[in-house]
Amino acid sequence: MGIHIPGDIVEARYRITAALCEPNCSNTYIAEDFADGKFVAIKAISLKHLADWKDLELLERQAKVLAGLDHPAIPRYLD
Repeated sequence: MGIHIPGDIVEARYRITAALCEPNCSNTYIAEDFADGKFVAIKAISLKHLADWKDLELLERQAKVLAGLDHPAIPRYLD
């Protein structure tokens, strides 16, 4: 089961529209950004479903890599 469902508001800025992927502890969603009406991907992690802290470290590492990428075929990292 995911952390969010369609219609949920995240950080008072994004409205979840659909789940893209739901692995064990992290979930990926598509959401509408209220600031500009564009759609974004949101990755959320459930601490309750973590097998161990290594999963959180891997997600943090992935976020740092994505933040450093700059290519027109890769979505821009926001936050």
